[in-house]
Amino acid sequence: MRALLIGLDSNLTHLELPKGSFNGRFLTGIRKHVNAQAVQPLSLTSRLDLWVDENGIATNRPINTVATRLARTFGSTRPPRRIGPDFGARNAILTTIR
Repeated sequence: MRALLIGLDSNLTHLELPKGSFNGRFLTGIRKHVNAQAVQPLSLTSRLDLWVDENGIATNRPINTVATRLARTFGSTRPPRRIGPDFGARNAILTTIR
């Protein structure tokens, strides 16, 4: 699956993630690149998801401003089950659903 890594430094990197359901190698690849134990998808559209660190805010991770702006562009004011209005994440991954 093609994906776009949104780095904390605002750099964008093309990724190829293993195909599959939301378990196994796919989630392992997402967690590795987001650098998180647990990740959460935020649906931006019916075909576009933004994956972020599930515990980013709670663990005081820096804010990924590019991922935050992207989510706000699609109408999100904050991700589900989060404390603050920004994404606490070192990295975020944008994926398409096929």
